[in-house]
Formats: sequence, structure tokens, C-alpha cells
Amino acid sequence: MAGEGTRTPSAGYAQLTHASGISRSIAKSWSKHITNCMDANRESIASRCWIEGRRVWIELSDQRMVSFPANKYPLLANSSAAELAQVKLRVGGRALRWESLDEDIWVEDAVAGRFPRTLATA
Repeated sequence: MAGEGTRTPSAGYAQLTHASGISRSIAKSWSKHITNCMDANRESIASRCWIEGRRVWIELSDQRMVSFPANKYPLLANSSAAELAQVKLRVGGRALRWESLDEDIWVEDAVAGRFPRTLATA
């Protein structure tokens, strides 16, 4: 039989190839957008901060909002609700400060999820 042993692409294969080409095109265009939105070189500056329950909330100057549980920081974990509520912005919105606890947290660290290691996690 002529052509036996050689395969020609089926219609289904051609559609699959076309579909994966479209997927690659979409992925390339969106990856640039996502990368720009998550620019690692962009500095995180807080415009305000507050406490809800035992969570610390930060609103950034670019309208993003992040929060973290107070227990991520040993001094905050052991603080009262009144002490926790005493949070203030310092260093032009680059740091959170609790004067009575003598605790400072860089906003950039909180946004990036860089929390101190405790003896239990070390």
C-alpha cells in the first residue's frame, strides 16, 4: 500500500496545533501584563494602616491592600488589642511602628510575606 508507514496529520491534530498556538499567543500577551502588575522593583508605600481583629491591614499608595495576622510577629502576637491598635505609619509610609511595643515592620517585608523566623520555625 502506498504511503504505508507514513502518517499525515489528521484534522484533529491540525485543530489542536492551532489551538495551542492561540494559547501561546494569549500567554505571551498576558505574561507581560501580569509581570508589569507584579513589578518586583516597584516600592511599596503605605497610605494608611489599621487593625481588624488580630489582622494588620495596609493600603498601599497604588490602591493595593494587604493584610497579615499579627501573630506572624512575636511582639504583636503577645500584645493586647489596645496595644495592637496603636500602629502608626513612619518613614514616609515605608514602615509600621508600634511605639509602646518598640516594634517596627517594613511595609515592603509585609507585602512580600517576609516574616521573622521564630525558634519554632527555625
